[in-house]
Amino acid sequence: MPQVSTAVERIDGWKDIARYLGKDVTTVIRWEKQKELPVRRVPGGKRKSVYAFRHEIDAWLQKTDGAESNSISEPVNLEQAAASDSPAAPLPTRRIPRPALYAALVVTFLMVATLGIARWHQTRPVIQITSSTQLTDDGTAKRNLVTDGKQLYFGEAVGADVILCAMAVNGGPIRRITLPIPNPNPVDISPDGKFLLVLSVGSSEDEHPLWIVPTSGGPPTQLAGVKSRAAAWAPNGEWIAFGFGEAIYLISPGGDRAHLLSPVNGSLDAIRWSADGKQLLFTLRGSPASTPSLWQLDLDAKFKVERLAPLRTGSVACCWGGTLTRDEGGYFSVIDDSTPSRLLHLRANSWWGSGSFEASALSTPFERLEGLAADADARRLFVLSSSRMQGELVQYDPSARSFTMLLPGASATYVDLTKSKDWVTYLKTRDNTLWVSMADGRYAKQLTPAGMGVQLPRWSPDGKWVAFMGKQPDRPWRIFVVPAAGGVPKEAAQSDDNQGAPTWSPDGRSLSYGNVLCLAEHTCAIHTIDLASGKIATLPDSQGLATARWSPDGRHIAALKPAQNELCVFDLDRRKWRRLAVGINGNDVSWSSDSKYVYTKSSMSGETEILRVAVGGGSVQIVLKLDSFSKAAGQLDTWFSLTPDNALILNRWLNTSEIYALNY
Repeated sequence: MPQVSTAVERIDGWKDIARYLGKDVTTVIRWEKQKELPVRRVPGGKRKSVYAFRHEIDAWLQKTDGAESNSISEPVNLEQAAASDSPAAPLPTRRIPRPALYAALVVTFLMVATLGIARWHQTRPVIQITSSTQLTDDGTAKRNLVTDGKQLYFGEAVGADVILCAMAVNGGPIRRITLPIPNPNPVDISPDGKFLLVLSVGSSEDEHPLWIVPTSGGPPTQLAGVKSRAAAWAPNGEWIAFGFGEAIYLISPGGDRAHLLSPVNGSLDAIRWSADGKQLLFTLRGSPASTPSLWQLDLDAKFKVERLAPLRTGSVACCWGGTLTRDEGGYFSVIDDSTPSRLLHLRANSWWGSGSFEASALSTPFERLEGLAADADARRLFVLSSSRMQGELVQYDPSARSFTMLLPGASATYVDLTKSKDWVTYLKTRDNTLWVSMADGRYAKQLTPAGMGVQLPRWSPDGKWVAFMGKQPDRPWRIFVVPAAGGVPKEAAQSDDNQGAPTWSPDGRSLSYGNVLCLAEHTCAIHTIDLASGKIATLPDSQGLATARWSPDGRHIAALKPAQNELCVFDLDRRKWRRLAVGINGNDVSWSSDSKYVYTKSSMSGETEILRVAVGGGSVQIVLKLDSFSKAAGQLDTWFSLTPDNALILNRWLNTSEIYALNY
C-alpha cells in the first residue's frame, strides 16, 4: 500500500530542506542537480517554489550512503581532517627561520619600492638646458634679475652706483629707470607685472629699505619701517613676505596690515612663494652648521603657519648663493661653493613625502653665475654670467683731469695714505685682509688674519697706528687699532654697539665714528672715543646721523643724515650741528687737507657725481661725473677717499656680467 504523504512530512523552501539535511543551501541545490536529491516544484508557485517530503529524503540518504561516497564533495577543512584522521606517518617539514623570513620581506619591499621609484622617475620630466642666447654685451656689472615674461628688470652698475634698468626678454636697448632712491636692486615683481619690489641697498647695512616701484613709471612708495634682505610677492597679490632679523613677516602692499609670520634660525638670503601660495621656500644665512640652509614654511588658507621645517636635498648642499627663482615644476638656485658655480633645479620629492627635495645639477657653459629669473610659460631661464672680481686703484687729479694708477697690480680697496704719502694701508680684495706697505708696494705687511671682516682703515696722524672697523664671527662691528709695524689688533672701546669707520682727531688721542646697522632700530648717532680711557661720548643732537669724519684741523665733524638726504657738520667749539647740503644720498665723506671742503657723493640728479661742499658756505660743486667713463673704466666702488694733496682715490672693479637666456 502506497505511503500517504501529509503536510507534516512536507518541507517547504531551500532553507528548510538544507536545515533538515544539516547542509547549506548551495550544497542542497548542487545535490539536487548532480545527485538527484528528491526536490519537488509547485506548478506556478511564486512564494514557495520548491518542497520535499521527509520520507523521500530519508530514502535518498540510505540509497546514496549519506551522499558521502560520491566523488563530488564539500571542501575539506585541512585542520579538522588532520585532527580526525587516523594517525599516519608524518610528512617531512622545514621551518623557515625568522631572520630569513624578515630578510625576504625586506628584499621584497625594496624590489617593489625600486620598481615604483623607477616607474615614478620615468614618468617625471627631466630638466635640462637645451640652448643659450646672449642678450647683452655692454661690458657693465649687473645684478638681481626679475622678469614678468615680457620684460627683464635688473640693477646695472653705472659709475659708483646701481641704476634700475629694464630690457625686453628677447634683448634690445636697455632702458634706465630713474628713481630718487640709492642703489635700487629689484627682488620680485607683482603677479600682474605692474610693480617691482626693490631694495635700496646701502654699503654697510645688512638689511635695506623696501620700496614698491611702478614698472610703467611714476613715483615709488616706501613700505614704512620695513627693512629686509629678501622679499617676495604672494601669487594672489595680497601679501608681501619679507625677512627681517631672524623672522619672516607678512605685509600688505599698502602697508596698512602687517604681522609676524614665523621666527627662523638665521637671516634670509632669498625667499619665494609656491605657485599655489601655500608654501614659502627660503634660504638662511648664519644658521648653525648642522642646520640645512633650505627651509619650507607651510601655510593654511588664512596664511597661518602649519609647519616649518628644513628641507633635505640629498647629498647636494643647497643653497647658500642667495639666488632662488620658481618655475612650474619647482625652483632654480645657484650655489657658489666651488669653481665653477652650479645651477640646480629643485623639485619636491613626492615619493617620500614633504620635507624632501630632489636637487638636479644642470649643465651650463658658464663658469660663474649670479642673478637668476625664470619664465615658466616659455620655459626660459635668465642668468647673469660674470667674471671673477678683480679690482685696481686709480687716482684722479681734478686740476689735471687725469687718471693714474695706484699700487699697480694690487687688487685692493679702502686705501689711506700717510701725510708724507710714503706709506699706504689697504684691504686685499681676495681675502679681505688689512695690509700696509710703502706707496710703491715694497715692505708689504699683513696686519689682520683671514676670516676677520675689515673696512675703512685710517692712519694715525703720526703714522704709527692704523684704526679700522672690524668684525669677528658672532660679534658686532667694532673699531680696532693695530701698530703699523704689526701686532695684535685691539678694540678701541668696550661696548656692544655696531661701530662704523673711524677717523682720528689731529692730536691722535681720540676717534670719531657713526653707528652702522642701526637704521632699523633708530639707534644711529655720532660718537667719539677717548683712546686713553676707552670711554665713549655721544655728540648732542646726533640721533639719526651716520658716517662721521673728523676734520684735519679738529674743528668739525661731518656726518650724513640718510633719512633726509642731508650733509651736516658739527662745530666742536659751539657744540651745534649745521646743515651743509641737501640731496645727498651717497655713503661716504672725506675732508680736504685744509679742512675747507667736504667731499661726498650723490646720484639724486640721475647721474652719479662726486661733490665738493664749502664749509664756509656757497654752492655745491661737481668734482667728477662718474657715469661718463664708467663703462670704459669698469665699475667704480661706492667708496672713495682723498690723498693728502686732494686727489681722488677710486676703486675700479674690472668684472663684467652679461644676461643670457637659457631654454630648458
